Amino acid sequence: MTNKYSRLKPKIKPLPIIIMVVMVVVFIVAILLLRPSASKKIQNSFNNVISNAQEKLPNDHVFVEISYKEYKKKEDKKENFLMFVGNPYDQASPGEVKYYDFYFKSEKVNEKLTVIYYLDSSKLNEEQTKELTMLSMSGETLQTPQLFYFHDGLMIYSRNDTAYTSVSTKPQGQIQAFFRAVYNKL
Repeated sequence: MTNKYSRLKPKIKPLPIIIMVVMVVVFIVAILLLRPSASKKIQNSFNNVISNAQEKLPNDHVFVEISYKEYKKKEDKKENFLMFVGNPYDQASPGEVKYYDFYFKSEKVNEKLTVIYYLDSSKLNEEQTKELTMLSMSGETLQTPQLFYFHDGLMIYSRNDTAYTSVSTKPQGQIQAFFRAVYNKL
């Protein structure tokens, strides 16, 4: 008995199919490669709200974004680290991040610590915000920007605008004093 059903043969040759698959793979790889790095995303988010070119965050900045969960792990492991809490839309954060980066390097803190961890305050839930408010001792609401230094898992130093009583002290001087204190503690 003859086979009534003949085997189906593709009407499209294999070469066009292979070319289409290769094009899709190249397109996906291009998207992945052209996506900005985490460091570039932080830089762009702050620089987009700063109009003065001299105040912009440099390309080689020291900030690395961290989640609240990662922060808690570092605290539980009793690590020494710096953490900046703020976001680009705070009133003071965009103008100060450049000074955090500058004094981190000029006060030689970068010899002992490699980065400043950045925790975006807009991504915190109410409970997390409450805990950081208690940590900063800044009253009923979390005032940002905040810069914390943790030594062996305990918050040793906090730098925020309300922590200084002298009206004449400029933020740059406060930030420099903070990093000097951190360096001396290391």
